[in-house]
Amino acid sequence: DSTCQRIHSSNVVVHSVYADFSLSDTLLCSDTNTIIFNSTSPYADHLNWDLGDGNDTTILTSFAHTYFGAGVFPITLTILNDSTGCSDSATKTIKVGIYDLDIVSDTTLCLGDSLYAFANSSQPYTYEWRIDSGYLNSTTISNPSAYSDKDFILNVDVTDTNNCVTSKSVDVDIIQNGFVNVLSPLNADTAVVPNEPVEIVLQGIPFQGVLSYSWTPSEGLSCTDCPNPVANVAEPSTFEVVISDEFGCWSSTRSVFIDLAGSSTLDVPTAFTPNNDGKNDVVYVRGWGIKELTEFKIYNRWGELVYENPGNLMEGWDGTYKGKIQNPDTYAVIASGIGFDDQVLHYKGSLNILK
Repeated sequence: DSTCQRIHSSNVVVHSVYADFSLSDTLLCSDTNTIIFNSTSPYADHLNWDLGDGNDTTILTSFAHTYFGAGVFPITLTILNDSTGCSDSATKTIKVGIYDLDIVSDTTLCLGDSLYAFANSSQPYTYEWRIDSGYLNSTTISNPSAYSDKDFILNVDVTDTNNCVTSKSVDVDIIQNGFVNVLSPLNADTAVVPNEPVEIVLQGIPFQGVLSYSWTPSEGLSCTDCPNPVANVAEPSTFEVVISDEFGCWSSTRSVFIDLAGSSTLDVPTAFTPNNDGKNDVVYVRGWGIKELTEFKIYNRWGELVYENPGNLMEGWDGTYKGKIQNPDTYAVIASGIGFDDQVLHYKGSLNILK
């Protein structure tokens, strides 16, 4: 037998289609936690990135992505070549440390209250707490309590299993108790004539913040939620105010008693000097609790009416008659009015013009 051998050869083309990519980092400890991805896959016509956090993209060139949370994230790149139909995939892993940290839910406390801090993570982290003024019940647990009688700063350093350290600092304000006095214009309980307006004045230790006011009873007051109401009373009255801060940390209750003076009075000075020097140039009706001026007349020694008031308490005689300043002399005065207690008031007397 004889054997015939036949040899045939052909070229086999191997297409170099494989997935690969580079990462700007594989361990992130910063607050931004942004990674730069760059594909180094040859002959890749289509790319699909699975970023491991629920996001994906088909970007062909390099790009950046930010991770909003701590953890381990598998990154998978899948590529496809159109001419051959070849595909490939590659997976790499990144670790993201502490992304963000809240340590308190409230930064304003009432005096005497404790702050219950917390580091918002269930991960096996280690903690180092510090306070610049006050007391911490622990410096190493995740949720210590802090106490201070004045404003303080709370700090914490948190370290994760990858030795990523995140630091946080927060200013905490302590609302101090305020103290307020209720004062009348005379800085004490005062007496007024019936129905004469009088402002009630609040004074005390200044409080930095918004205060609320509640006055009772409301009858006779111009307002019940303002700091300085105007009282107008017809009988002796006591008003009480409750002052409180906007955070509900403290309240102060004070009261003021407004008594009524005796009968209304009406009077006229006995002398004045109308010489235009700006001092005692005009004579007015004076008194206590005058509600209405019904008469104010001045006569010279010959019985001539030299001045008559139209019923205005704010208006007086400037010493002139028919446009001329009168000579120094003694003049007769008649005045009458009605007091706030509706008493009719009368006055008769003399008035001297002095040089």
